Amino acid sequence: MLPLQTEGFACAAVDITAIGTADITPEQWYAGVIDTLVGSFNIYTTFDLDTWWTDNALLSPVQHLSKFIETILLKRITEKIVISIDEIDSILSLSFNLDDFFAVIRDCYNRRADHPEYNRLTFALIGVSTPSDLIQDKRRTV
Repeated sequence: MLPLQTEGFACAAVDITAIGTADITPEQWYAGVIDTLVGSFNIYTTFDLDTWWTDNALLSPVQHLSKFIETILLKRITEKIVISIDEIDSILSLSFNLDDFFAVIRDCYNRRADHPEYNRLTFALIGVSTPSDLIQDKRRTV
């Protein structure tokens, strides 16, 4: 990340093992991902996750992440953004399906065609697994 930061990129590292995988709900997991991003991009002083999550209570956990990226992250961080998801293979021990998480990442890529701000966003998945290991629904393209 240091070389990217010296080139002006805003970087965040989300360590899946730090969020937790045992006895965690989807709400806690997605809130943990968002909280890690808030801390990494140092927007705690201008963003209150508890209030924002409650204000968006009708959304599913994965929709929280998607909306956070669109309405908070891409609005407040003006540099190119790299989000590294480390220990991605740790999701295999979660008790809930994370296919939607990967669908959000793909959606961010697809949005580049119509929303130029998404061209500033890159995800890097780091770990010991293949896409076929991570996607539970093999009929789904992510």
